[in-house]
Amino acid sequence: MSEGAADLIRRMLVVDVEQRLTIQAIMQHPWFRKDLPKAALKLNDECLSIPAHRTQSQAEVDEILVQAEFPGSGSGPSRSSRAILGASPPAAKKSWSLLWA
Repeated sequence: MSEGAADLIRRMLVVDVEQRLTIQAIMQHPWFRKDLPKAALKLNDECLSIPAHRTQSQAEVDEILVQAEFPGSGSGPSRSSRAILGASPPAAKKSWSLLWA
C-alpha cells in the first residue's frame, strides 16, 4: 500500500470526530485526487460546493432505530440501545457519533 493511501486510511479511521477527516477533506487529499480524470475532479469540486444538510435530527434517527429494534413489542430498548441512546459512557457515544460525522 502506498504511503499516501495509508495516510488517508489512517486519518479516516480516527475515532475522535473532531480529528477525523470529513468527506470534503478526503476528496481534497492528494492521494484521492492523484489520478482522477479532470471531469471527476470538476464533479468532486462541484459536489463540495453544495452545502451539506440533514433531513432528520439525530434524535429523530435515534427514535427510528429504537422503533425498528422492537416494533410494537413494548419491551423497550435493549441494554445496548440504552447505552448508546441514553446516559452512555463516552466510548459508546463516540462510536455512535461516527455515524454522524
